[in-house]
Amino acid sequence: MKKNNTHLLMGILFSSSLYSTAALAEIPITESPEQSGTNLFFRPAEPWQNISGFEFCCGGFDSYQKHGFSQASGDFVKLDGGQWAAGIAGSIGDRAFVSYGDGYEGEWDNTPEHIGWHATGSIRSPEFTIEQNYINFKVGGGSNRFDHINATSVVLVVNGEWERHASGQNIENQLDWQTWDVSEFIGQNAYILFLDMHPADGSDTSLPYLLADEFRADNAAAVEPSIANWVNPANAGVALFTPDNLADFEFCCAGAGTYAAHGFTNATADFNKLDGGFWAADISGSIGQRIFSSYGDGAIDEQGNIAQLGGEATGTLDSPEFTIDHNFINFLVGGGSNRFDAANATSVVLLVDGAIVRHASGNNQANKLSWASWDVSEFFGNTAQLRFIDIHPDDKSDNTLPYLLADHFRAADSPVVTPDADSVVNLAAELIFESPELKGEAAFSRLNHPQQHIAGFEFCCGGYDAYHQHNFLATGDFIRFDGGLWADGIANHVGDRIFASYGQGYANNADTTGTWYGGEATGQLISPEFTITQPYINLLTAGGTNTFESDNATAVVLRVNGKIVRHATGNGLETELNWTSWDTSGLFGQQAVIEIIDQHDNTVDDGSLPFILVDEIRQADKAAVTPLTSSIVSQIDGHKVPLQLNMGDANPYYENGEFYIYYLQNSAYHSWYLSKTDDLLTGTFTEEVLAASGDHTAQDQWTGSGSVMKDQNGQYHLFYTGHNKNHYPVEAVMHAVATDNTLKNWQTINEHTFTGSNGYSDYDFRDPFVFWNEDEQRYWMLITSRYNNQAAIGLYTSTDLASWTAQPP
Repeated sequence: MKKNNTHLLMGILFSSSLYSTAALAEIPITESPEQSGTNLFFRPAEPWQNISGFEFCCGGFDSYQKHGFSQASGDFVKLDGGQWAAGIAGSIGDRAFVSYGDGYEGEWDNTPEHIGWHATGSIRSPEFTIEQNYINFKVGGGSNRFDHINATSVVLVVNGEWERHASGQNIENQLDWQTWDVSEFIGQNAYILFLDMHPADGSDTSLPYLLADEFRADNAAAVEPSIANWVNPANAGVALFTPDNLADFEFCCAGAGTYAAHGFTNATADFNKLDGGFWAADISGSIGQRIFSSYGDGAIDEQGNIAQLGGEATGTLDSPEFTIDHNFINFLVGGGSNRFDAANATSVVLLVDGAIVRHASGNNQANKLSWASWDVSEFFGNTAQLRFIDIHPDDKSDNTLPYLLADHFRAADSPVVTPDADSVVNLAAELIFESPELKGEAAFSRLNHPQQHIAGFEFCCGGYDAYHQHNFLATGDFIRFDGGLWADGIANHVGDRIFASYGQGYANNADTTGTWYGGEATGQLISPEFTITQPYINLLTAGGTNTFESDNATAVVLRVNGKIVRHATGNGLETELNWTSWDTSGLFGQQAVIEIIDQHDNTVDDGSLPFILVDEIRQADKAAVTPLTSSIVSQIDGHKVPLQLNMGDANPYYENGEFYIYYLQNSAYHSWYLSKTDDLLTGTFTEEVLAASGDHTAQDQWTGSGSVMKDQNGQYHLFYTGHNKNHYPVEAVMHAVATDNTLKNWQTINEHTFTGSNGYSDYDFRDPFVFWNEDEQRYWMLITSRYNNQAAIGLYTSTDLASWTAQPP
């Protein structure tokens, strides 16, 4: 499916000006909950007895039911009333409910015994009418919810419906206050259900018992109530925007533009086609009949025919505006796990005054929704919107799900789940006020020469193709450059040298004199791959100000999964570098490269300088300057590049209309790289997929050609050559398997390495080509080798791709 043009997410700066000092209505909190209010339930025959505080005992077998409780089951029938609470921290009075307390085996038993942690059962309190806004009580013991197989919980049942629940904190013999907001149930009949289903069988780590004490009705709370204690949090709070069905996506079937017809705005790309909420019968965790789905049903042609758009659908969509008038926003989210500021984003974000301040994504579980909560109390009174983002085109550039699911957005005064600290978007970075060039670490390094500061361009004089010699990839005139440019006369440079897209260069390997390449020089320079380990990347830039999208670009970009996620340009100055910072906190652990681009030759006068200067690229825990909102790139298109590869050998693989051009990079130790193409003219940005070790003691110091194939069970394999002239054997066949469906991530199985035998050379043994031979019903491997000292195409066979048997050529 054809994708729309670039879409940049702008206005992302998190500013203190967005904060509101407006106060929310406070929940009344009592300082003495054990004395405030009234007993929640009582024994009609003896109303003065505090059975709500379990201040009774010693009635023998079935003592609870003798005191007004009912429907006791299991070991709870045996309990002798409230348990002496001297050893229980936080208890009120002398006794508490303890599921492991003293009890009797029957009416005939006159000797109580401690039942112990293996006790299980359930029991109901006397019924009562809810007459006040809160129920305060103490609870302790195991933390398993009422719906866990080993539940240790108290449940409020109103008119036969389970409405509230609470469990302990898994702290041994400790009681803590808990509060339920029951204002919506005033005047209704209820009871408390006590559950201990945990047989102390070691099946989990939760304490296998329930403690409870001092149930009281009050118009003040002991602690702030939490929606997490609602049996069905879907009913908590109010719809985030109106009418209610919009926040639940319970509308559909008006064809293309259905969302716009229901008050949603700014739809882009495929989201214009969506036919409203998607039927949710197959979506785990959904509420109601429909949800938001970025792969849902939509118009697939100009005639308005409706079909499922699929995972390749992309776009953005804004909700109707609403006013934040509650502490929290609770909702369901699912699908891909990529953040809003990552490559292939699948995310829902909260915008306040046009700035993204909160975000959430799925957990990468197929067709499953889970609760998320945002704390939005600081934005009380502000106007806000949701934005739904899916820029994942299902192109197998990563292994996350290529869609976004969302449902049931509610405004409430407590969270369903603890808000994730990472959900807060804050680009107001903590600055480095002095010497950012000394903070953090070089963003990348040279293989086998980590001490050389190539991220500061402190190298030179290698002649033609000097950047390739230092693990960079270069195109255009950049191949000619002699390394970092001497920086005398450039203000704010660090060290002796910088990158400049002009300078001394050489026409080819035979050129020993060189010449000066000025503003006419163009090209691209790509850093060695590195792992993002810090929340910021700081770098110095100068020169032209044209962005990477421009035909005359003078820019620096950060690529993850081959896609541009951050960018910067020069500062418009010829001879003065200034700091730029990127917020990379959402990209931790991902592999990245930095690409320097100059497509501006000096024959074009567009008001921008025709060169780019870069220096001192560093990862750090603080920013050198505040990251610009415009530095975050979130786009569908614009990632492909002309299919011009600095190629040694090509080792292509074809599947489902796409060529996977695996090739040996024609520099360094000939690592394997990949570009995917469907037209053989443009392809995905080239990425390293199988690195040569460069280790002079290892078989794979250099890597050589081979082949990629899919076995009879659907597993992908990559067979390649390991070469090291100082190693025995000099050449061997090595084997890697794909770890996901991107065909970019491969794990070598070292024990499968083998070399020539049975007449085949162990010096010339390379370029394995592997395929399934249907006639032979086994795998064949063709090898470039020597057989009895004669050049030959060797043959090895296997039934499992692990063990190979030599056959005659």
